[in-house]
Amino acid sequence: MIEKLMTVLLVLSLLSMPVACAKETALTPPSAPTPTGWTTFTTDDGLASNRVASVIQDNQGILWICGGEGLTRFDGKDFDIYTGAVRNNNVLCAARDKQGNLWFGTVTDAAYKYTGEEWQKITPVIKDLRPNVTIKDIFVDRQGDIWFAVTGNQGHRTAPMDHGVTRYDGNDWTSFLGRTNVTTIFQDNQGNLWFGSNVGVTRYDGSNWETFTTEDGLADNYVVAITQDNQGNMWFGTWADGVSRYDGKDWRTFTPQDGLVSDAIHCMLKDNQENLWFGSYSIHGYYGISRFDGTQWQNFDPWQSEDDKYHYNVISIFQDNEGNLWFATSFGLVRYSPGLPDSTLGAEIKVEPALGSYLRNSFNESSGVVLKDVVVNNSVCDKQYTRPPLPIVNAGDPCLVVSGQIQNMHQENSEIAMYVEGYSASGEQVAWTLDAAHIVGQIGLHLEYEETGEFTLHLNLSENTSTIRIYANNYSDTPP
Repeated sequence: MIEKLMTVLLVLSLLSMPVACAKETALTPPSAPTPTGWTTFTTDDGLASNRVASVIQDNQGILWICGGEGLTRFDGKDFDIYTGAVRNNNVLCAARDKQGNLWFGTVTDAAYKYTGEEWQKITPVIKDLRPNVTIKDIFVDRQGDIWFAVTGNQGHRTAPMDHGVTRYDGNDWTSFLGRTNVTTIFQDNQGNLWFGSNVGVTRYDGSNWETFTTEDGLADNYVVAITQDNQGNMWFGTWADGVSRYDGKDWRTFTPQDGLVSDAIHCMLKDNQENLWFGSYSIHGYYGISRFDGTQWQNFDPWQSEDDKYHYNVISIFQDNEGNLWFATSFGLVRYSPGLPDSTLGAEIKVEPALGSYLRNSFNESSGVVLKDVVVNNSVCDKQYTRPPLPIVNAGDPCLVVSGQIQNMHQENSEIAMYVEGYSASGEQVAWTLDAAHIVGQIGLHLEYEETGEFTLHLNLSENTSTIRIYANNYSDTPP
């Protein structure tokens, strides 16, 4: 426990360094390319700092990025370093209340509330509160009350004093768990509040408090992350001893032997597809991100570099309104777009025939339709596709989207049915058109002679796809 406390003090001291000192010792983010779907943003892209702590989104869809030198706003296109109230301050955490106000917790100065027009500095009211307050977490519960995990520090020569948590209902402050180092706050589906700390994890049902420790089955008493899965199981990330799952009765701990990327899981999130995400802190030299779909584990390394791997720390995870996942790290801000498969599929796919050529029909003859343009994109299905005997492809599942323009050069037939097929390098068919208009597995278009039209087709995803072949059939009347 002493070793862990000293590590926490070191982390806080690094976050609190003067700006000049921080710049002198800043590490350069790795330059290795990231896998498809992953994008890393740094100060080169417009961030205020590469030491990112958390992300929140306001009612207008703007992302606010909290870090070592204040706030950066991102509108989906451009980054803008905020020059308002918390400029050059170390911002650790953020939350949005039921009125849409944003709350920011800082290392050196308490909390700030932003209404969209005005800023208000708020210092939690706690007995024996020391100056230089650090707000380590902010959480808004279902009632709209705001909870703060608080530590006070009189100076560099004085150890932090743990103040537990304090609740603010808009008028009054109430403190709980005094002298406890509370690290994270979470509310489950039943409305219970959970507090991770250096003495285990504590559950509060509004009346009673109950603390769970290693004696109950918890992997370690230092809990730094909490989430809940779709089955109602509670998950607890520990400082360096894996993740514990609690179903209300039994406990199970997951480690790298089970597929987890690291024993040190310091942040977790359930996404809108009900996957669990885990961000690691490279205490033991293992780093990266894990995803668990309820059955299988998959690990990701957005940096793909062995350089300075001990510094790749994932500090928090956030999902925006469009489903993108944002990972606040010690090497910048990492975005993952779940709509893009975790491979380079689509980047080197060959399309047949070549542009300007006539498409072949079902009889391998010219259809009289000329391919004008084509784009192959990784995406996700917008609906469920059912094409027996093929497996069902659900909305949100990865797929290939083939789109472009064609011109009808057939003088008699104006009804066109299009389809695409995907083939492996060995010539085996591995992908089929999911759409079904008029004819199963094809889309229908009406184009008069020499008229140009647009097409979009969906294919099931196969990592073995190396060639896309586009076909068209001509009909004088609408096909059955």
